[in-house]
Amino acid sequence: MLFRSLIILISTAVYAYSLSCFDCGSGQRNTPCQTYDASIQQNQCSKKENKCFEVGVEFLYDEESTVLYQRGCSAGIDLCKDYKLVYGKDRIMTCKVCTESGCNNHTL
Repeated sequence: MLFRSLIILISTAVYAYSLSCFDCGSGQRNTPCQTYDASIQQNQCSKKENKCFEVGVEFLYDEESTVLYQRGCSAGIDLCKDYKLVYGKDRIMTCKVCTESGCNNHTL
């Protein structure tokens, strides 16, 4: 009986952990995502394999340079390489992919 209760308790803990998710935009100081700004965007990654990312893309408007930051979550393997292919390697100013340690981890 005790063994069965222990198995149920462990199963419940594993299930609760599987509900944990990452809030992109909530990076803490001294982490790879310290430039994230929670007030700008809060994208929720519902799958644990997803990672937060931030890409700075430079665009020219009327001969003035503007860097736009895109933030979100993705399970992409090499997001920086993908963005360079889409926008051109000369336009990508910054590219950061946040690991689990750089994202807020909480349970739903």
